[in-house]
Amino acid sequence: MRLLPALCLLLLAAGTSHRAAQVAATGPARLLSEEYGYLHLQPEREYREYLKRNEGDAELVLLGAAPTGLSEAALFSSEAVLGKVVPLAVDGDSEKGYSLIVDLNANGNLADDPRWPMQPRSVKLWDGAEKPAYVADVDTKVPAEVGREKLSAAVRLWVAITEDMVLLPGETEPIREAVIAQATLREGTVKSRGRTIRFAVSGVAGIYGDDFNSVLFDLNGDRKLDPDNRLSSEYFWVWERDVKLNGEGYEFSVDRYGRSLTLTPLHRKVPERPSLEIGHEAPDFAFIDMDGRRHRLKDYRGKIVLLDFWGIWCPACVNHAPAVAEAYGKFHEKGFEILGIHSGGTEEQVRRFTEEHKMIWPQTLETGEFPQGRPLQKLYRFLGAPHYFLIGRDGRILASDVHKPAEIVRIVEQQLD
Repeated sequence: MRLLPALCLLLLAAGTSHRAAQVAATGPARLLSEEYGYLHLQPEREYREYLKRNEGDAELVLLGAAPTGLSEAALFSSEAVLGKVVPLAVDGDSEKGYSLIVDLNANGNLADDPRWPMQPRSVKLWDGAEKPAYVADVDTKVPAEVGREKLSAAVRLWVAITEDMVLLPGETEPIREAVIAQATLREGTVKSRGRTIRFAVSGVAGIYGDDFNSVLFDLNGDRKLDPDNRLSSEYFWVWERDVKLNGEGYEFSVDRYGRSLTLTPLHRKVPERPSLEIGHEAPDFAFIDMDGRRHRLKDYRGKIVLLDFWGIWCPACVNHAPAVAEAYGKFHEKGFEILGIHSGGTEEQVRRFTEEHKMIWPQTLETGEFPQGRPLQKLYRFLGAPHYFLIGRDGRILASDVHKPAEIVRIVEQQLD
C-alpha cells in the first residue's frame, strides 16, 4: 500500500497525469503540391563533383557506379527522403518522354529503383502563368525501421520539369527549370472531455516527428486546418510539445513517419495559446537588455513597437541594419520604438555590430538551447531571421509576416500620420 503515494509523486514530478495516453492513427499522406522548391538538376559529371565536395555529410548517400540504363542526357540531384539525402535522376527528352528515378532504398544505386513516368501536363509555377511540363507523382511505401520495429513508411513527392532555363541564386549558369514538392499532411481525430477534435501532422520528405515539423489542431471547431498559417493559434511546432484541448492539457508527440499522434494528459495547467495574427494582442514579455535595464512590452503602450528578431550571422539582417537604423532615427521622436532580440553570438560581438551601425535601441541576447533557453523566441514561435512583428499603440499586432524594412516604414508612416 505504500507504493501508491510514491507512484503519485513520480507522476507529479514528471508533469504527467496517471490517465492513459491516447494514440490516434492518421490517414494517408496528402501531398501539398503548391509547396514546392527548385530542384537543382545537373549532368552526371557535375553531380559527382558535388558529391565529392560533400561526401563527409553523414546523411548524404553517394551515387555508386554509373547507373545502368540511363542516357547521357540524364540530369541528377540529391533530395531528402526518409531522413537520408539520396540520388535522384530525370532521364529522357521531349520526344521520347521523361522518367524520374529516386534512390528510395538509399543504396546509392539507381539501377534497382523503379522508373516513374513523367506525364505531360500544364503547371502553374511562381510567375503564375501556366506552362507545359512533365510531371511525376510518386506515391509509394518504403521499408523503414523505428528501433526494432520494421515498417513501411509512406513516401509522397511531386516533380515537374519544363523546357525553360532558370538562373538560381548563387549560380553563374542557367539550368533546366525543375521543381519538387515533398510537404504532406496526414489527418486524424482525438478526443478530449467527450469532444472529437480534428488534427493533422505535417511532414516533409516522409518525416513528421522532427522538432520543426508541425501539428495542426482544430481548436475552434470550424473544421479548417491551414498548414500555411504559421502564426495561427492552431499551428504548433513539434518542439512545443504542450497543447490545451477543450480545457484539458496534454503533451503531444508525433510518430517519426507520421502514422500517429500521441497525447499524454498533464496534471499541470497549459496556458491558452496566443495567436500571432494581425489584430490580436501581442504576447507580453519582459527582458533585461545588455545594459542591465529591465523592459516590459506592456510599458510601451501608446507607442508603435517593432520586435526585431535578428542575428549578426544572418546576411539579410546585416543588409537590413542601415535601413532599420534609419527608420528608428526618422520616427523615434514621433513614438516609434524598437526592441531587438538577438539569437546566439556573444555580447561583445553584438555590441560591436550595434555600435558600428548606430542601433541604439534596447537589445537582448538569447543564447541558450532552443526552445527552452530562448523564451522570447519560443513565445513568438521564432520563424527564422530576420522576422519582424510590428505592434500598434493599443498593443495589437499590426504586421507579423514582414521581412523587409521598407514595408515596416510604410506601415509606421501610416500609423503616425
